[in-house]
Amino acid sequence: MIGFNQSEERQLGILYGKQGELIEDLTKSLKRPGTQAMLIGVIAAAAAAGSFYFAHILDAEAQDAANAGPPAVK
Repeated sequence: MIGFNQSEERQLGILYGKQGELIEDLTKSLKRPGTQAMLIGVIAAAAAAGSFYFAHILDAEAQDAANAGPPAVK
């Protein structure tokens, strides 16, 4: 039904302004399963990328420490 929530949206706009409308739209979109799945995927990818990045740094530090051992005696 067109305009079913029109009075509710107008009241929200009057009380909270544009930021209130933006937060309400964001809250509604976060309740959708597609948005939740996308958000979970993005967070999982960022966590995986961060883990691989820190593992690479630790590996590089370990190799530098192994290569910087005591000097060879001739």
